[in-house]
Amino acid sequence: MDDQLLDQTPERRVEKYYRYQDQSVSVGSEEFGFHSAVRVELYEYEVLKHTEHGVWILYYGNPNARKFVLSTARKKFAHPTIEAAKESFVARKTKQIKIYTSRINQIKDALLALGVILENNQNLPGRHGALGL
Repeated sequence: MDDQLLDQTPERRVEKYYRYQDQSVSVGSEEFGFHSAVRVELYEYEVLKHTEHGVWILYYGNPNARKFVLSTARKKFAHPTIEAAKESFVARKTKQIKIYTSRINQIKDALLALGVILENNQNLPGRHGALGL
């Protein structure tokens, strides 16, 4: 690896790229019970090197784990600003909602085709309304 990439002198200005990620975590206690919660975190990645087509970032703090971020890519792993990282996160989660909603509707349609009625289906989202199937 190029020694210039890992120059750790104090004078060196460290450029960062950013990515938001969500994670399910268990919260609570044995006394009151546990439940799942979602945590959204902002990850910072040190830029190691600029190239003509993008940047190399330090991936998970391991000097041997580098990741290339293509400047012209429509979907980038990380972004040069926190705002761009936030916009990317919102776009990823919006797409994820569309994908999972479609899958839920396909499952409901398959059950409906068999004449199966789900119990407690009031909590199921989808195009079949509040009553589910």
